[in-house]
Amino acid sequence: MKSLSSYVKLSVVGPMIVFSLLPIGRAVAAAEKELYLPQDISRVPKGNDFNDVQSEFCFKHMVQGDSMALFWSKEYGDDPTGS
Repeated sequence: MKSLSSYVKLSVVGPMIVFSLLPIGRAVAAAEKELYLPQDISRVPKGNDFNDVQSEFCFKHMVQGDSMALFWSKEYGDDPTGS
């Protein structure tokens, strides 16, 4: 059986991190999916607490769709489109 990490694609684009779920072979309802954050992520500071708004990356600075989540650096504030 493949590990969960084989189904998750991680992309780092500048100060943003994008997680996208890869197809598993069948349609999966959004309610069945959960966000998987690897323990070690390139360009994310060690010990980053995604629950702490003072951390470089946090859930407050995230948008999530059915199959992906995008985090942006705290330097862009609550709305990265206005920075």
